[in-house]
Amino acid sequence: MKTCQAKCNPASSGFTLIELLAFIVLFICVRAGANFVHARIGGALGWLLGGFLGFVLFLVGGTGCAILRKLAVVGIPRLPKCKEGNCRGPGMFVRNNGDYTSQKFGGKYVYVCRHGGRYRRHGKRFVIVNDDGTETPYLIWRPFRGWFPDKASAKETH
Repeated sequence: MKTCQAKCNPASSGFTLIELLAFIVLFICVRAGANFVHARIGGALGWLLGGFLGFVLFLVGGTGCAILRKLAVVGIPRLPKCKEGNCRGPGMFVRNNGDYTSQKFGGKYVYVCRHGGRYRRHGKRFVIVNDDGTETPYLIWRPFRGWFPDKASAKETH
């Protein structure tokens, strides 16, 4: 029996849209860098240095976009200070949970600070998990501004 990889996994048959757009932007950056440096230096060295400059600018631009996305959507730090104010979340490029540990509570995972406080993050909200499993609003993330006290009612949080 014959199997077709493309039918089973359509993503393996070519570029996704974001990959195609990134490849086009990379090509434009390399070409623009090569033209820019070649106009000033000339020769094959100008094309090579310019192409490398365009590639570096592509990487710097992509990293800048990723940092702006993280500032606007995810929040920095990803986990805010605890209610006691001493425990901190991880830094910008850190994968761990900072001063928080992840523990299972009531069938779901929660973040537990060094003081024993239990927290959970729902998108842009950071809530306190009470002993009975209910959640109390604590902080909300505002893009480019940081964590602020959450005035939402308990019904709005999940």
